[in-house]
Amino acid sequence: MIILHKFKSAIKSNSLLTVIAHNLIERFHFLYSEKEYSIVKLISEPIIIDVGAHNGESIYNFLKYNSSCKIISIEPNIKNFNIIRDKYKKDKRVSCLNKIVSQKKGKEIFYTPILLGKELSQMSSTSLDLLKKRIGFFFNIKLSKFSFKKTQVKSIKIDSLNLKPNIIKIDTEGSEYEILLTSKKTIKKNKPLIIVEYNHNNFNKILNLMKKFGYKPYIFDKNFVLLDPKKKSLLKKNTNADNVVFLPEKSPRSEINGLKYYIN
Repeated sequence: MIILHKFKSAIKSNSLLTVIAHNLIERFHFLYSEKEYSIVKLISEPIIIDVGAHNGESIYNFLKYNSSCKIISIEPNIKNFNIIRDKYKKDKRVSCLNKIVSQKKGKEIFYTPILLGKELSQMSSTSLDLLKKRIGFFFNIKLSKFSFKKTQVKSIKIDSLNLKPNIIKIDTEGSEYEILLTSKKTIKKNKPLIIVEYNHNNFNKILNLMKKFGYKPYIFDKNFVLLDPKKKSLLKKNTNADNVVFLPEKSPRSEINGLKYYIN
């Protein structure tokens, strides 16, 4: 683990290595493995809303663990959207929307960092300030080496999709809280499992909101472990992305949407 951490730190300190790593993840999705996604094995035919699909890493991982998934992916970056559309155009399990989830009506702006002429689209965000802070936290590369591309795309709310998801996955580099606000009706009605990438800038707001929804936060390590203050402190210090899984509080050990949750 120490060697792996040092290797990742070396990549994040070098512009060229960062770009190479980004290209490899784009081409070979198996390099981007999220252990939390294995939860889909416990649901017979899960319906998944995938917010921030990038170019399909999450789709690949969900289908790897459960081939009967039905995935509705939402990706604002047109290049990434085209990659997903072309790859899965004959696959009825996957549909993709080239939109951005937002509370704003009409259109929303998002920013994509560029390093050595390469778009790091995995880090695209609706907030330029939060994006710069995120880069400063994750990389040991001068911010002046990055430029930022501004793009406008049509917006959508999760509640407007009128779906009955078993899982909502959100990875949007800082706008996770706002996306949850567009999902209130869907969450209250369907009580889906929710996977959110930990973000240092908004996590306390997300915790408070999910508590109001009747959810508790867990991290996944072979099984679900309640996110206590000590583990939360470790998340804050971690310079690698982590996911937090939110489960309904009232019945964490019972069947919800056909899923038996395994929790310590």
